[in-house]
Parts: sequence; structure tokens; C-alpha cells
Amino acid sequence: GQEEDAGGQDDVDVRSDFGETIAFLPHIEIGSDSTAVIRYKTRQAFGTYRVLVLAHDKTLHSGSAESRFIVQKELMVMPSLPLFATEGDQIVLKSVVANISDREIKGTARIIIEDAATGRKLNLGAKDKKVTLAADGQTDVEWTVTVPAAQKIFVTISIEADGISDGEKNAIEIVPQVQEITETASFVLGGPHGRKYYENQLKTRIGAKDAVIRYEEYSRSEERRVGKECRSRWS
Repeated sequence: GQEEDAGGQDDVDVRSDFGETIAFLPHIEIGSDSTAVIRYKTRQAFGTYRVLVLAHDKTLHSGSAESRFIVQKELMVMPSLPLFATEGDQIVLKSVVANISDREIKGTARIIIEDAATGRKLNLGAKDKKVTLAADGQTDVEWTVTVPAAQKIFVTISIEADGISDGEKNAIEIVPQVQEITETASFVLGGPHGRKYYENQLKTRIGAKDAVIRYEEYSRSEERRVGKECRSRWS
């Protein structure tokens, strides 16, 4: 589709509560017309929900019923995003945009990426996309971005058209390019080998670069301890 400069999402209904959905309502009384009205607010995830009902009367006669209902909107975004991404990689963020109405819909698909720690919007060059959806049709939208340096980002993908909208907000954990790893190795210092020997052992045994051993010298007579420096660097 065509691309435009990214705009805001102030008027878009953005969904972000996708927790597990379960309800147990053990005490429901039937009215004089032998019906019961149950009101329950689902989470914000689209899907099909299963309802199981068990009823009994005062004489313990019982019966059961099963039904299903679907949670959906006339216009929907259904992103397919990774849970993790590595800093500096190029990734494609995709979403299905669906129109389940009986008319054609023209709208704008938008992506907003935020630093989860600061709430700051990140400008990664993603543009708005013009979308035309046939009646009861769907299409894919996607953006290619470079993963920023952050611990976690929020990705909000939305569609807005003809006074209706939908959006979905998800989190992606960022794996840093460089990670600090601490490794240890034990050596008996002293004897015929000098410090350089053991520094070379650090290089060969655990891959340390520019290794410098740190050790402690103890003197029983003076009851003092002298620290020796050790530095090492891993790629």
C-alpha cells in the first residue's frame, strides 16, 4: 500500500489486555420466566468462548447446556509479532487487517513503537499505510524496522477508517547485542610458573582477552592483605 508519515492514535480503540479468560459463577437464580441473564466482561482478545451451564432445582433434578459466542469487531487488526528480538537486527512486524462487514472499507494502518521504560515514541522510519478492504475481506500490512537499543518495546498496530477503528498493543523483549558474562577458573599460584603462564591459561581455557590475574597475598606475621589487579575482556 501507499505510505505516509506516521501520525497519532488518540482516537483509536487500542486493546492491550490479553490475559487468560475464565469465569465461575456458582449461584445464579432463574427468574419467573425460567430464564437467567448473565453479564460478563471478557478480556480484549478476539476469539470464540465456550460456555458450560449446569442447573438444578430444589429436588435436585438437574440439566446442562453448552454454547459458544464469538468476540470480534467489524474492523480488526490481528498482529503476528515476536516475543523477543535482538538489538540491531532488522525484523518485519506484520498484521492481518480484517473487514467482516458487508461493505468496502478504506482506512489507514499505523504502527507506533515506544520504549517501555520511558514511554518515549521511537522514530524507526515506519510509515502509515493506506488500506482498502473488500466486504468480508482481509489483507496483510507489514513494516521493516531495525531493533532499537532498549530493554523492552511496546508495539501498537492500528487501523482507522470511516469512524471505526481497532488497535492492538504488544510487548517485545530486546536481547542486547553484547552481554556481560562472568566465568571463573581456579589456579594454584606459585611454583615454577609465573603469572604470565596463568594469564595464558585464562586465554586458552575460557577465551579471555587481555587477561590480567587478580589475587590476594596474605601475610600471617603482619596480618595484612595485599590486592593484585586482574582484568580480562571477552568478545
